[in-house]
Amino acid sequence: MPKSLTPVIPFNETVPDSKTKAAPVSSSVKVNGGIQANGTVDKASVWDKRSDAAAWQLAEVEQLPLQVRLETAVLVLLAVIDNACCYATYFSVRAFHNRLYNIVDLHLVLLPFLDMALLIFSAIGTAHFFLLILLVECLHLPLFHETMNSRFVFSSAPCAVMCLILVYYSEQSQTMPLCALTVTIFMVFCWCVHMRVRYAHQLNLMSKISLDTSWFLALIFGVILWALYLTNSLHIITKSQDLQCPRVDNVQMPVKALTLNSWFCAPWDANAAQHISRSAVNNVPVLVSCSDSFVNRFGVSIGAHKVQCPVGCLSGSSTLSIMGCDIYTADSSICLAAIQTGVLGDDGGIVTVFGRLGVPSFSTCSKNSVTSLPLNVIQVGSTVMMTRSANFGSSVASPSVLGNDGTQLPQAFHFNNLPINRELLWLKKYQKVDSNAINVRPGQPWTQVEGTVSMRLAGIELEDEKVHLGAANSQETGPIRCRASSTGVLCSGSGSAVVQLDFCQPSVKSCTSR
Repeated sequence: MPKSLTPVIPFNETVPDSKTKAAPVSSSVKVNGGIQANGTVDKASVWDKRSDAAAWQLAEVEQLPLQVRLETAVLVLLAVIDNACCYATYFSVRAFHNRLYNIVDLHLVLLPFLDMALLIFSAIGTAHFFLLILLVECLHLPLFHETMNSRFVFSSAPCAVMCLILVYYSEQSQTMPLCALTVTIFMVFCWCVHMRVRYAHQLNLMSKISLDTSWFLALIFGVILWALYLTNSLHIITKSQDLQCPRVDNVQMPVKALTLNSWFCAPWDANAAQHISRSAVNNVPVLVSCSDSFVNRFGVSIGAHKVQCPVGCLSGSSTLSIMGCDIYTADSSICLAAIQTGVLGDDGGIVTVFGRLGVPSFSTCSKNSVTSLPLNVIQVGSTVMMTRSANFGSSVASPSVLGNDGTQLPQAFHFNNLPINRELLWLKKYQKVDSNAINVRPGQPWTQVEGTVSMRLAGIELEDEKVHLGAANSQETGPIRCRASSTGVLCSGSGSAVVQLDFCQPSVKSCTSR
């Protein structure tokens, strides 16, 4: 016959006989050094062998010792603050979406899923609070420490690692990752000290050493972190100065038009272009006569110039001529063209005239009592070569543009006041490319980001060109292959030869205001 199974008797309970009434239970069961008054067995003392198990279950809050209540309140409060800081860090990182204006923005672009990971682990931490309420408060289970340990492992620790990464890359520029990391470090310190003191009589030697090492390292790490932060010395650890790309509080991207040797500011915006108004090279307007042409006064300049036209140019218009409509050849009268395009009247005044490359065909029109002449140069869509020398971009002299048959596209000017001639920069989007892609330079992580750029500036046009961030390649000195468009010269596949996106030269150009 098989042996009969003998039930396990917790503490001093007796096994009831099936033929008799249940045996009485001892009237004295020690729990936490106390005596159960009603003589019944405290089942939780069977489930949880910790000496303070009763402090976390069955008893009402007002019956807990003051020290236990204070410890519990501090630990839970730190956990709540830690979780709130993780959410705040997520929103601060989220605010960097569609931004790429300095080296900190760049690192967040290169870590694209960091914000979602922060949100997920923050949500896990919040879920643990609900679990704590359910298990400890509602079901009266002695699982406070277990739930808090789980929350730390699956929420606080991962969030702390991500905040450490953010502090490493952002240094002094972002405060929320540092705050979240500080709260987590302080919580580790308090939790380890709490466990070490309250369970000192139950811990083995290795557990004691582990807890002591943990709270000590947390304390040292926190002190070092704040010492470096307050002394602005985090770069000693991050080696950010080795990149030679100082951080600046840009709100737009610094953009250099290489053909003009001029810097501009433009936002990343997939929906709208940024209209550009070039600054005049002269503050004091140049006095011009009604017959003065652009080339006579400014030569082959591609810059912007402020001029002052006299009164009564319309009365002598019969002896003057202009070629073009809204975009004029450089040998046209400046003041008469200004009257036709509508920026001045016959009473004269001050206006800025913008030098630019010409168009393949200058049309005729009659506006504001002025009729212009036409001029056809080459066919629209023809291939042209725009010259570029070793010192290209060192001045505002207009580059020459030659067709296949050697025909030169004439220089021109306009007034930047109409849709056909209004100048613009459009940074449509950016994306991370493979580190092994062409034009990605070792030690320059910003070159791993490629922007999509459209531009119409001084008669030079780009349409959805791919341009890597960073300084232009000074070794490229040959002519740029383009084609003639109805409004200028469209350079396809040559975006990096025309424009430069670079936030690593704040001493030359920064975009800290709109």
